[in-house]
Amino acid sequence: MWDREIDIIVKCVRSFESAKSALADLIESRVVQKYEFGDFEKFPREKRPKAHIVTLLTEFEGEKWEIEI
Repeated sequence: MWDREIDIIVKCVRSFESAKSALADLIESRVVQKYEFGDFEKFPREKRPKAHIVTLLTEFEGEKWEIEI
């Protein structure tokens, strides 16, 4: 369970390509502990936009954080 959360919305024309590229860059930089990728265009979910999501999970100063982009 992750205690804290930050949500960041990025508007773009090609969300799949943008999210995939961002995820690859984040993995290469090795700045967070865990990465997740969600495809809500092909697999829609209630109350989620038809887009793609990159989720970063990490600890900072003893607190667990989830950052959704």
